[in-house]
Formats: sequence, C-alpha cells, structure tokens
Amino acid sequence: MNVSYNTAKLAKGKGYNEFCYDKYCTKECGRYYWQKEGGLVIAINHLDETCCSNHGIEEINLINAPLQYELQKWLRESHNTDCIVFPNGLGKYSYKLYIYNKDFDIIEAYRIYDTYEEALEEALIAALNLIKNEN
Repeated sequence: MNVSYNTAKLAKGKGYNEFCYDKYCTKECGRYYWQKEGGLVIAINHLDETCCSNHGIEEINLINAPLQYELQKWLRESHNTDCIVFPNGLGKYSYKLYIYNKDFDIIEAYRIYDTYEEALEEALIAALNLIKNEN
C-alpha cells in the first residue's frame, strides 16, 4: 500500500528521494502516476479532471509515492528508527517507534487503530516528524 499524498510530501521534505514507480502530482489534485521502465510516466487515476489538463506531463511536478514498507525501510536504514505495529489482541493495532540513538528512545502510541496499515501510516508520520527538514 502506498503512503498517502500528505505522508509522501512530508517524506520528501525530510529527504526521502528513493526511486519509486508510483508518483503523486504535486498540484494536490489527487492524480496518481505510475512510472514505467525507461522513464515514461503515465496517468493511471484521474480523481480531478480539471487539474493537470492544461499542461503536458513533462510540466507536472511529481512526488514519489513510496509503499509503506519502502518508507519504513528508509527510516530504519537512514535514520535508525524502527516503526513497529503491534496487534492488541482484539483485532486492533498500535505502534511503537524505536529510535537507535545514544539514548535508545522508545515512543509508544496510545491510540488504537482499526487496521495495520492505518497504524503503520501514523507510525511513519510520527517518525518523519522527528527528523529535521532538509530545506
């Protein structure tokens, strides 16, 4: 599952620049792109027909839309932060962030989420918010 547009935008501001086949339009129209091998980018989801209709694909500024596990891996490998989702035994989920710094910090979410993916998305956002912006 891809991260949301807002999470992708946050990740970009924190330095995430890994190759991704999936892209979002930065015009915030919700248009979703897929990059084929060879660099050709094609639109595959049209949520708002009014946006991006007056300019060519080469003029659209795209943002990487990583899969949740790709961003999770980047946080672990580049920022020493593990995002771990735990079931609560009642069909719901929560998360913990393990930050491997000199103090070894653990941040635990006390909110309960309905799905694993929802908990992971929130964990990714929390971890990204701990990183200073690159700009």
